[in-house]
Amino acid sequence: MKKLFLLVVVFFSGVALAQPIDGVTIIIQSARIPPEEVPDFATTLEREIDGLYLEGNYSQALEKARYFMILGLLHNNELLQAHYELFSARALSRQGKFQEAFIHLAQAYPIYTKLHHEQYQFLALETLVRVATNLNYWEEAQNYLTELEKLAQHLKGMYQEMYLFHLGVMHFHENRFGEARKDWEEAEKEAVFYPETRGLTLNHMSRVFLQEENPEKVLEYAQRALSFSTGRNLRWVELVVRLNLAQILSEYLGEEDTSGRKMKPSNTFGLL
Repeated sequence: MKKLFLLVVVFFSGVALAQPIDGVTIIIQSARIPPEEVPDFATTLEREIDGLYLEGNYSQALEKARYFMILGLLHNNELLQAHYELFSARALSRQGKFQEAFIHLAQAYPIYTKLHHEQYQFLALETLVRVATNLNYWEEAQNYLTELEKLAQHLKGMYQEMYLFHLGVMHFHENRFGEARKDWEEAEKEAVFYPETRGLTLNHMSRVFLQEENPEKVLEYAQRALSFSTGRNLRWVELVVRLNLAQILSEYLGEEDTSGRKMKPSNTFGLL
């Protein structure tokens, strides 16, 4: 009972003051899970959180992630505590709360490294790359990307796709558009893929073809990205694609320079 009281204090001191009933429910439900059932519960919870994340339900994903925090404290389990940090960071990064996400990742990544959980170590690094690029910390992003490459070469499949996606973003930022296109073409070839990454890859390919002034390919990839994202209910990707389409129309139909020629498209993404 004393331990449960301490958990209530910890929980409400930092994360759930606005919703005390939900917080108490999470604590009580977590305390009722038998220790032998915790691994299966954690696996199911991870899938549920990932589904909420892909659908753009970030607030719900953050709520569900708190089960990991409570279970980690109840069972003195570092891995579950790291899961709380990681899945919170991924949702926060999509809410534009990059500094908060970084703080969570700074807690999660060393634990995964110490425990040699390469798949979760990769996901933490991948989110660090995303956070760094959105904050325009390109040097830090490159450092994280170097570590990400090492893990991707070992894990392959979906992880290789995610690495190639971020490598393409880096090359695009550096105006190396041909290399970015090759990176994303290679990423698209991976048979096993993460839905969000695949949708963003298709979207970003349209940006490459915009730079190469190939309107047919611009439209083809933008339409494929939109169809892919709406068909899988990827709300974040759909938002990015629709903003991209608006920007494409603006740049193709928009301002002219002083000589009367259409201005070159930007090499920046609004959202990654």
